[in-house]
Amino acid sequence: MRFQILIDDLQMTPDAELRAREVSEIARWTWFLLKHGRSIDTHLNLLREWEREYRALCQMPGAARALHLFLSYIHQVQSPENLDAIREALESMTDPDSPERAMTTKRFISSADHLREEGRLEAGRAFLCKLLARRFGVLAPVYHQRIQTADTATLERWTDRVLEAARLEDVFGE
Repeated sequence: MRFQILIDDLQMTPDAELRAREVSEIARWTWFLLKHGRSIDTHLNLLREWEREYRALCQMPGAARALHLFLSYIHQVQSPENLDAIREALESMTDPDSPERAMTTKRFISSADHLREEGRLEAGRAFLCKLLARRFGVLAPVYHQRIQTADTATLERWTDRVLEAARLEDVFGE
């Protein structure tokens, strides 16, 4: 069995060539975001040039999951002040009452909320580790593991206990 590998320099491949390839809309949008995602705020017209592909993507089975992944990527590589303009550009590519527009708006907002929640969790975990280390010394790996897998409510409960706990075990006790 022989495999063939295609290596693309997306920066050197014209958009027209990427569009002409016989692949799914998900693949086309992946290429588009990898090529233009970091600079899309300065090139919002690029989004409009890809309107046909965006509309086709919104119609595909599994579009909600793909949009969530794409919008999560945009949130990761863009600065927060650019996100409203990008959302507006994406929404303008669909009819105002269309399910695609509602899906875009919902996914854009849920991606942002998800990333904010992840950020809060990571900050909460780091803060708790710092408090525990200052109060009780170096933490054993078992405690680091518990903190890294804890949900928000559990982290808050443990953080509340740090000031009054006599021993490290008292913080994590149920």
